[in-house]
Amino acid sequence: MKKIDRLLKVIYLDFPLNKVFPTHQNHKELSDFATSYFYYTVDKNSDFSTLVRNLYTSSYHKTNNDDEIDLLISQYFSTVKKSGLLSRKDGNTLDLFVYIADKLLVYQSGKITVSFDQLLEWNGLINKVDLNIFFAMKAAIKGKKIELTDTHKIMHDNGRLNVIFSKGLSENHMHLKGSGYTSDMNWQDFVKPDNVLDSKFEKIIKARQGKLDDDILGFYKARVIKLYLFDKVLNRRSLDNSNCKKDEENDRNNTENIFNLTQKLLNVETMDEYELRYDGIRSDLLGIDTAYRRYFKKYISSDKDSYFAKESYLIERAFLYEMFKSHLNGDLTKLDIYLLNCYLLALNKFKLIFDQSNEGMGFTKFKESEGIKEELLVDDSFDRVVKSVLDKYYSEGCIRKVEFRVAPKDSVGAYIKLLKNISKLNDEVYKEYCLKEKKSRATTYHLGHKEIANETLTVKKLQFGVIVNFIKDPNDFRDADSISRKEKSYTDIKKKVEVLCQFFEMTQKSGLSKLIVGVDTANYELNVRPEVFCYGFRHLRREISESHHLHFTYHVGEDFLTLANGLRAMDETIEFLGYKRGDRFGHGMALGLDVEKYFKIKQNQIYSTVQDYIDDIVWMHHMISDYRNSRIVQRFVEKNDKTTTFLLQFLEEEFSREIIKFPMEDISLHDYFCAYSLRGDDPEFFIDEKYRNMTAAEIEKQYEILSLKFGARLNFQNAFHKEALRNKKARKLYFHFHYDKRFKILHKEEKLRYEASELYVTCVKLVQTILHQKVYEHEIGIETNPSSNLKISFVDKYIHLPLLAFNNKYLIEDDVSNLNISINSDDSAIFQTDLSQEYSYVVAALFREGYDKESVYEYVNYIRKVSMAQSFVTDDNVPFDID
Repeated sequence: MKKIDRLLKVIYLDFPLNKVFPTHQNHKELSDFATSYFYYTVDKNSDFSTLVRNLYTSSYHKTNNDDEIDLLISQYFSTVKKSGLLSRKDGNTLDLFVYIADKLLVYQSGKITVSFDQLLEWNGLINKVDLNIFFAMKAAIKGKKIELTDTHKIMHDNGRLNVIFSKGLSENHMHLKGSGYTSDMNWQDFVKPDNVLDSKFEKIIKARQGKLDDDILGFYKARVIKLYLFDKVLNRRSLDNSNCKKDEENDRNNTENIFNLTQKLLNVETMDEYELRYDGIRSDLLGIDTAYRRYFKKYISSDKDSYFAKESYLIERAFLYEMFKSHLNGDLTKLDIYLLNCYLLALNKFKLIFDQSNEGMGFTKFKESEGIKEELLVDDSFDRVVKSVLDKYYSEGCIRKVEFRVAPKDSVGAYIKLLKNISKLNDEVYKEYCLKEKKSRATTYHLGHKEIANETLTVKKLQFGVIVNFIKDPNDFRDADSISRKEKSYTDIKKKVEVLCQFFEMTQKSGLSKLIVGVDTANYELNVRPEVFCYGFRHLRREISESHHLHFTYHVGEDFLTLANGLRAMDETIEFLGYKRGDRFGHGMALGLDVEKYFKIKQNQIYSTVQDYIDDIVWMHHMISDYRNSRIVQRFVEKNDKTTTFLLQFLEEEFSREIIKFPMEDISLHDYFCAYSLRGDDPEFFIDEKYRNMTAAEIEKQYEILSLKFGARLNFQNAFHKEALRNKKARKLYFHFHYDKRFKILHKEEKLRYEASELYVTCVKLVQTILHQKVYEHEIGIETNPSSNLKISFVDKYIHLPLLAFNNKYLIEDDVSNLNISINSDDSAIFQTDLSQEYSYVVAALFREGYDKESVYEYVNYIRKVSMAQSFVTDDNVPFDID
């Protein structure tokens, strides 16, 4: 399947949308395109074949044989023809979907299922092409209509694994608005013909590509294509059924000119021309849209214009099912098939705007998708998104606990409204699934609802908690004198923390406060160190600790310029934010990556500012010095044949070479580390010269007084804090760090290239080992997100993810301390996954690598239990009366 999924990607995702439509300029008619585009042809010189071949070879440059694409298409088309699935003689690339659906998918207990042995190949396919296409094609092949009970995903056939899941899964890392069915809902809202143009969509496309108005125009043309193709459905039904209802006959009469309308719109060259012609037929298109909703009304539970939850994907599947059934029956003309292919190309390209593929698209692409996840939704978008998220979790049938991450609110009332709304929607979706189960039992056992009303239902109500997710601002940096470098962020966080403190105080008696179970941060790690949130996190915990057990988690070690930088950020989170047993890291990939492989991929190059490079060097020196007599360091030294003295000397030499770039003389490595340690303090404390100029003896004498006076503003709980604060030179250096333009420029200047020597790499390996042990000793959990990490990082396979480096209990016999980890989905809508799939992908990868199956099942069940125990949602998060 490896080659066929690449071929699908080239044809149905990479192919330029502006190349599939005729224009006045090239004087081609639709009929010309219909006989050459998307057709398997022996003419290797056709525009379509040439472009596909070029795209394939450029994307997969290791494939040097120009004939491979033709051989691939020929092979799969021949296979489909031999199966007797097609009535046509000529071949179309659409038949690749026929081949995959027939070969890879089966119906099992009435559900479309994929073999667990092919699960990783299946993952590769649905990360390139929309899952709904395969689902609809399989249904069309078997003649089984899309049902209301169909789930969003295709199941696998590993029954034993499903039994393990049925014992309960906990989702400990997910973003509320990044989950659910948002990409499906965005598409359904976009293709409605209500508006001629969509300024929000155009803004998204131009921001992503910077140009290509033709591509924007292609998406608008796809709207019209859908209505033209739907007309084919109505036409066929009216021919097949002379007793069709009167409203369906009226629908048919209203669309008699759709063919001519479509042709006029598909060959326009400019947005202005499209808008002019669209306005002339807009009422006709709206009439067809009404007919569309009427035809698929069984999948729509609301009279509103917008689709809720699963309606968004069910109605798309139902539409594709009708088209694919016509294709298999030979009812579509070449023009119809060509337009259907154009539509699928537009659909996949649209989904890619909101989804993350599995080909290393990076953190920046993810943030672009994450930032627009609900941009095109209309009408009660928040409720629609939340209902889709809840529906997704309930449909899995095994989810017991979920933590929803939401952005901070500006008022106590906003928090109350949010929590009550989520609780209300959770009640609604829970009741819907209870009713579905009762109806299913009644149908199966031929019992009335009253007879089964008192039977125990298998549907479990979701226990949920809310994580308040503070947003990192990478653009906040003040380089002027006399103002803190992150002044805006410090001020904003303090305000938001105060609102949260007020919320806990005002809702303590109502029980509503129990639904907020933790705080987190999200967004870019670069340029936003954990120190920015240190006062806010510590102050929040200090203020409410007597009445609430609030947990900390922190997105860290996911996005970093240098590996040492990512590791240092994880340690700063522990040291600056006051982490305690049971707190967690989100992602933490830096801690589990193969260091030597990482630097090999980076060609042993480090790109860093002077300040960050020195920070990394000084921090590594401290970590090695602090742990040099520990068993783990001694064992590392024996294995790597490098003494700690030798490594520390190397780091000291690196420091001496770089520190001369600082505009302050006579800074020792110890002074620098002391100043670095003070970054856990509120910088405003150091503005007062009285505190900056205190002697070491005065600090020693007044330390307890200062702790009472300044509280969470200073990092008193850090073991090294008193020594750092006693260092007058460190206090002065930390003051300059925030308020002196000469020092700030060392952070903002252009990044320099450093060589990652063998000794440097060894140092990073050692501090990674030390930090692993430190996390273990502090009993800090790690929220792993397999698909998210795979699609953002340089890692190319599930088996290479840090998961096993964190915890390999039952799988590998070694003396490495196993960390407390959970498996999660992150932004499941963007990564096209869900929680049980994340577990399944890990298991499938372990099987493929030859791990003992019994050990793998023990391992995954163990991780499941740890995930449940790691959850911040506990049994005392009891429901409350939302009225």
